[in-house]
Amino acid sequence: EADAGRGRDGSRWGPRWLDLDLLAVGQLIANDERLTLPHPEISSRQFVLEPLFDCAPFANVPGLGSLRALLDLCEAPLVVVGELA
Repeated sequence: EADAGRGRDGSRWGPRWLDLDLLAVGQLIANDERLTLPHPEISSRQFVLEPLFDCAPFANVPGLGSLRALLDLCEAPLVVVGELA
């Protein structure tokens, strides 16, 4: 982030020029003050799960289960707003 010119204003949830979320690393499970893996919101984010499923339909999220099962648990269908070019 620093190499890309990202400046921080001191707030954790402030505006960002660059935002990267590490979703999962193999079957690693981590939970400390700097890193939580898999990402704590991955199971509720259909917009994350669908492209992952497209790339790796038989993959599992460590500690949570298969991508297919997680997608099946998402409450609402994905809605695309606006026109697609």
